[in-house]
Amino acid sequence: MDEGLRMKDEGLRGCEKRGARIVARLAVALILAQVLLVIVSWMINATMPQTMVRSLLSSEGIRWFFGQFSHVLSTPLLVWLLLGAIAYGLLRASHLLPLTSHPSPLTSYSRKLALIAVGVELVVFIIAIVLLAFMPHAILLSSSGALYPSSFSASLVPFIACAVSVMSITYGAIVGTLPTLDSVFRSACKGIESAAPLFLLYVFVVQFFASLLYVI
Repeated sequence: MDEGLRMKDEGLRGCEKRGARIVARLAVALILAQVLLVIVSWMINATMPQTMVRSLLSSEGIRWFFGQFSHVLSTPLLVWLLLGAIAYGLLRASHLLPLTSHPSPLTSYSRKLALIAVGVELVVFIIAIVLLAFMPHAILLSSSGALYPSSFSASLVPFIACAVSVMSITYGAIVGTLPTLDSVFRSACKGIESAAPLFLLYVFVVQFFASLLYVI
């Protein structure tokens, strides 16, 4: 295995570990902030009931917190995070980009063939999005013909994640880094595993922000 690529692989894993530590600290800070918000909202509501501040410890606040918990977390951002994690796992495992070292040397022919196939797919994806969103009266435009908000803006991140996933699978299947369906599945799961700290941080960030909006 090439020494430079091996060091790059180790560096990537080191970055993921450092990122996980940072996320862990942020999660603890958000938990403390959530607890502080609960206490402060209760104190303000108890001492100054004439204000518009609502207490998270009141019967109404407790019902809101438990009743809306799942609804608060169900945002498009969660779906984007999940699809992005899957795409990252496939992209990393396929070695389409030099994110990690390759387990075996590639022949120039197989790499060229894979790159040509990926290039063709990229052109197809670009043509598809142009036809669906940038032509007159395109399907993904809003009723007023705007790009935002529209079906195009709502689907842009999933479309990019899908395109990256398909091109990564194609490249991996040709060069042998993703030779089977099992390897594709495991790589996608590995991407979700790598992004697990972000999912944890997402829960605390979204819930704290929603609680803050409820209180004020």
